[in-house]
Amino acid sequence: MATSESWSDQTEGKRKQRREWHQVVCLDERLGETLMRRCRKGMQILIEGRLRGHLVVDGKMTPWTFTEIVLDSRGCDFTILRARKQTAQRRPAVANRRHKFRTGKK
Repeated sequence: MATSESWSDQTEGKRKQRREWHQVVCLDERLGETLMRRCRKGMQILIEGRLRGHLVVDGKMTPWTFTEIVLDSRGCDFTILRARKQTAQRRPAVANRRHKFRTGKK
C-alpha cells in the first residue's frame, strides 16, 4: 500500500511530492480475503489498524525502519473512499499479487 503527500517548497516555490510504501499484515483471514477481493491498484482506501515497526539492517550495515499496518479482529477495518477511474484495460487485482499482501499465518 502506498501513501502520498504533496506540498509547496517555501524556498524554491515548487510543488513537491513524497510517496511511501507500507506492508499490510492481516491477521483476520476473512477481512484479508475481503480486502484482496475488493481493492484494486489506484483505489483510495482508509485502513484502520495498528502500526508495528521493525528495525532492519541491510547487507551494507545500513539501518532503516520497516513499518507494517496490522489488521486483526480488534477494531481494525477498511473503507473504500474512492474507486479508481474505469479504463478499457483493467489491471490485475491485489489478490493476483499476493507477494504485496500477506496474512499473519506462517
